[in-house]
Amino acid sequence: MKSKIIRISVRDVIPDEKDVMLLQGIPSNKKPPKNAKQLFLTAKDILRKCVHPAGITKDISLQDFQNIYRGESLNENGTPVPEIATKADGLALFAVTLGQAVHDKISELFESKELALGSMLDSVASAAAEKAADTLETRFLKSLITK
Repeated sequence: MKSKIIRISVRDVIPDEKDVMLLQGIPSNKKPPKNAKQLFLTAKDILRKCVHPAGITKDISLQDFQNIYRGESLNENGTPVPEIATKADGLALFAVTLGQAVHDKISELFESKELALGSMLDSVASAAAEKAADTLETRFLKSLITK
């Protein structure tokens, strides 16, 4: 089973305002309040300064996948995932991180009672993690196509 660590560019994980505002409970068809927009810009700047995005992919066997998927038996019942896995030509796991510094900064903001900025940075980081996962998935797919 081979694994590969993949560095991800900071520019590839900076989220769009609308995605972050949605995580903040502001629908995409509503204009965000001015203070929310400013918090977003500040949080995005903080993220740029402290993020170190990376991912890892690892090929796994069907048996390993089944053991991982079974896990603690907390997955939804009746999903198509187990059946799809048995028909796959290959399986792989993906994981991404934005780095410890982002987590530490969010914690620091909450501990210093900067709750609005802490919450916004948490949403920015969540959206950035999604973008990192999308980037990793795209790169993995391209690697399969070029094999």
